[in-house]
Amino acid sequence: SMKVKLDGEFITLHKGDKVTVPPKAKHTFSKHGTDDMMARVTLRPNPDGLGQRFFPNLFGSVRDSNGNPSPFQIIYLFCNHGVRLADVPVPLHEVMCWTTNILAPMMGYKLEYQEYPYQ
Repeated sequence: SMKVKLDGEFITLHKGDKVTVPPKAKHTFSKHGTDDMMARVTLRPNPDGLGQRFFPNLFGSVRDSNGNPSPFQIIYLFCNHGVRLADVPVPLHEVMCWTTNILAPMMGYKLEYQEYPYQ
């Protein structure tokens, strides 16, 4: 099964269950138990364009790094698209973003890559 934390409420999903996460709702997903699991996720871009810029660059970075992207790249993307890591205290998140916004561009990381266009 899968555990979903959606706006502070925990939901357990079993085979065939569905959940809709409203735009900008705080949420996390985690595997519950030891059995293998497969989940289907459908993403629809928000009117503010988050899905059009954020997701292609996030998934492209993960794919092209064989599932092991640079933490700087991921945090840089998160911070500049208004996405927070679950359960990271706000002051720590702000320090991470401030530091990463200085270091990531110096290390060659970008917010958007031409090879990851929105389709």
